[in-house]
Parts: sequence; C-alpha cells; structure tokens
Amino acid sequence: LIPSGVSACPADQAVVPTAVGRANCNLGVVRRRSNTGVSDYEGLQTEFRATNLANQFTGRIAYTWSKTTDNASEIFGSFAGGGTTAFSQNPYDFVHSEHGLSGLDIPQNLALSFYEAIPAFRDQHGWKGKILGGWGLSGSYIISSGQTYTPTQFFINGTVSDFGFLNSFNSGAENLRPFVSNLSAPASNVGIFAADACNYAGIGCELAPNALLQFNSINANGTEGFTPASAVRFIVNGPEANSVFNTPYGNAGRNTLRDYQTNIANFALYKTVVATERVRVQFHVEMENVFNHPNFYSIDPFVDDAGFATEGTGFALPSLFSGANPFTLSQGQRHVRFGLKILF
Repeated sequence: LIPSGVSACPADQAVVPTAVGRANCNLGVVRRRSNTGVSDYEGLQTEFRATNLANQFTGRIAYTWSKTTDNASEIFGSFAGGGTTAFSQNPYDFVHSEHGLSGLDIPQNLALSFYEAIPAFRDQHGWKGKILGGWGLSGSYIISSGQTYTPTQFFINGTVSDFGFLNSFNSGAENLRPFVSNLSAPASNVGIFAADACNYAGIGCELAPNALLQFNSINANGTEGFTPASAVRFIVNGPEANSVFNTPYGNAGRNTLRDYQTNIANFALYKTVVATERVRVQFHVEMENVFNHPNFYSIDPFVDDAGFATEGTGFALPSLFSGANPFTLSQGQRHVRFGLKILF
C-alpha cells in the first residue's frame, strides 16, 4: 500500500504541525495536479440522414455503441454521477486502482428526429385545401444508457482518510469506497460489521466484531439485524472491515454502478393556413416527453445513505431523485403546449 522507502513523518521531526503522518516533514497540506490522466475510447458510430426526401421528409437516425475508460473523468469531484470524486483512495496509486469506466461512458445511445410535410393539398386551393392542406409532423427520440457513478463513503471510516487535505479540497468527504460482497445483490443493499456499526451508530456493540448486520435497517429505524453476505452488494469500509479484508481501501471499482437510463420522446403537429400571398397562420401542438417516461436526476452515490428513502436521499435508488419524475414532481411530466403564430 505504501511504496518502499516512504515512511510517515513522526511528530518530533515535523517542521510544520500538519506534516505529521505525511511523507514530507517539511510540508503540510499540498495539492498538486499532474498530467497523469489516462483515457481510452472505442466505439461504433452509425448515422443515416435524409434531407427533403420526396420533397417532403427530412430525418436523421444515429446510433453509437461504445466504451470509455479512464482513471479520472474530471479534476473536480461533483458528488454525483460521472464525477463522484476526484481523489483516489490510495494517494500512491492514482492510476491502476482508479482505472475503470469513465464518467463519460454511455455505451448505448440512440437518437432520431424527423419532419414530415404532408404533401396533400399543399397549394391550399379553395376551402377544402385550406382545411386538408398545410399539415406537418415532427418528432425526436433519445434513449441512452445511464451515467456511471462510484459507490463512495461520505464520512464513515475516520481512521484512514486525510481529512486535513480533504477539508481543504473535497468538502471533507471521504475518498474511500466500500468492499464488494455479492455482485448479484441489489446495489442499494449494504452490510456493516458489528464493530463498525458500534463505532458508527452505537448499535451491535455486544455482538461479535465480525458479525455482519444490515446497514439499511440501522439507518432506517436504528435496529440491528443479521444478514448473510450474499444478501448485500457492499460492505461498509470501516476499521473492522479493514481488518477482515486486510486493507483500508475498498475493492469496489470506480464507476461500477450505473444510473437510470434517459428515455425522452417529443412530438409536434403543425397546421399552416395560407391567408394571403404574404401572410400565413400557423397553429401547433407540441408534446414533450410524450410517453410520460420517468427520467430521474443524478443518483445518491453515498453508501452512508443506504436504507433512507426520502426525496433526494437514498443510496443507489434513482427514483428518490425525482425532480424529473412524471409520477411525483412536475419537471419531467409530459408537457403539452398549444400555440398560434402569424408569419409574414
């Protein structure tokens, strides 16, 4: 975990107080950015376009199948999907242990758009032409994979993280990830060893230190309940877990979880009436998210919130971030607008 020849600065040799425990006794908190980012993109991109086909149809359909990997997607952590954290767990290994799917990895992406000018009665002669002519349709559809995010601990294991550094540059959040238990279990199911539960919440103190408890129920209602390792996706990274797994660094990889997909369809209907040689009147109906499909905000990536189920708080549960959810709040519902324009 620590390179050979590197040792922690003892208190009696520290030139500045904040150098204690660091590699250089002459320096305290230091942030240095270096050109050590590594990224790779592989993809298949296809596109079909039709412009004014048969003097009435214009359309485009594009599909991308790709994979993007890197060891850092940005230099500022957003605590959200794609850029959950900008800091590596191990400050001496910020390439290999951090390499994984990129925050920009969207493996499946389909987009289409079209406009159809219905040719019938285009000249709009007579009252019949005024009624049946001048119609047009347009629409667009986007469906893409959800954004990746990293399971992260905000503040559970206070024995490993360098909070002197993190308080200055990362809002005090830990840069630790949990340990993987069973990849087949739901991502929101989290376990915690009894000794770590005792330190964190004062629960399970009378149990064997390595007894595995349901972290979700501890957060939800303050009760202890045993759980088999097969029932949880992750195990909280605490001092007891560090002892069990023989490392302070969780083995959950960067961006190993993926948020809910984007699925949005829009449609519009136009009716244009030629009033005079220079004046046209256009009536239109526009529908956004015509199928009323849920599209959620960025997910909660913090293991600390496992078991909570309130709006905006709940680890790995996309439906709790429903600012764009048509079944709860207003911003993502189907919108229908009617409009009238005079063109001259």
